[in-house]
Amino acid sequence: MAEFHLRGFGRWTCPAVPTNNASVWDFDLALTKVLVDNGTGYAPGDTATFRIYVYNQGSLDAYNINLVEYLTTDLDYINDGTVNPGWFQFGAGNPGYVINGPLAANDSIIIPVKFKVN
Repeated sequence: MAEFHLRGFGRWTCPAVPTNNASVWDFDLALTKVLVDNGTGYAPGDTATFRIYVYNQGSLDAYNINLVEYLTTDLDYINDGTVNPGWFQFGAGNPGYVINGPLAANDSIIIPVKFKVN
């Protein structure tokens, strides 16, 4: 199974409040990756679709959320904008996706991604 890393955690302290009583707002991002059941299972050469659910569990809107996929040898990223719109390859060929935002506090978004099964 592929592994995802999510970056975008943050915290903001209201400067208008004295530090001993400071109000703190933050965004707390969580991610769930779910394999879409095709009803028959997957064999080498098949295209497997995953849904990535990104949740903002915090109290601030989140912006510029970076998803990075670190693939195992079981899956190959399909580097085609018509198959994986919004996804791109960078670094050592790892696929990535940027959620520009805002992802509102207590909201979520679903990002689909497809891979070829090896």
